[in-house]
Amino acid sequence: MKSLQWAAILISLSLLAQCHPKKTETKAKGIVAAKDTVTYITFEKTATVNDSSDIGVDWKTEKPTSEFTLNGKKPLAYKFELLNDSTAVLSQKVNRNWLEQDRFEFQPWHWIITEEGIVSQFEIKDFNNDGNDDLVCLISSNVNANEWVYIYLNNGSKLIKLYNTADEDYIWDNPQYNPKTKTINTELFSSAYGIANTATYKLDDLIAKPLEKNESDSATKSDAIINKTYIGKNGKWKLVKTETEEITEQE
Repeated sequence: MKSLQWAAILISLSLLAQCHPKKTETKAKGIVAAKDTVTYITFEKTATVNDSSDIGVDWKTEKPTSEFTLNGKKPLAYKFELLNDSTAVLSQKVNRNWLEQDRFEFQPWHWIITEEGIVSQFEIKDFNNDGNDDLVCLISSNVNANEWVYIYLNNGSKLIKLYNTADEDYIWDNPQYNPKTKTINTELFSSAYGIANTATYKLDDLIAKPLEKNESDSATKSDAIINKTYIGKNGKWKLVKTETEEITEQE
């Protein structure tokens, strides 16, 4: 992307200024880029693009940092630091000190890289519609259009990483929140031979309680699709129904 394109991003930021507060400037100047109602955290580069890095950063000379404020009942000061092209550190400012809260690995496949900055896939958005800004971080994706994310919910004083008790993991499969039912709907896609599923969770405050999951398995048997239905029980999935759909060869 050339400088003119970067300028276009900055113009879009000015249009969104009434919806999001001005970001605190640091050495990396926590610029943000906007798309629809989502704000993407952006890091300003201080050195030229290095082709040896997946996101064009010379890690010997810089560690891009972006400070930002999460709006809500109480503004929270946070920052991201990129240690390399696959590791990020999330910290909160408490009593003038930065306290590391989490560090995780990510894949920068969909990141936008220019000479001036890095537009990440770390989003500031009110995920659960409670009036507090949350963080939704895309950490990986694949050719089947799957998007795996971490969800950090704002409880008014800090971010809480949402845990999936049913799958015993923090990773969520393309989660979508329904404010009317207060549920999270997820979907896992597969190729012709694989396992796909859809699942629903009830978001109760900061706990996601599994309700139902429907799974389609076309990988276990070459001549059949195994469909399974699960319900949530005590925070886990319980299998309640299995159906086998035979596949007939077409002449």
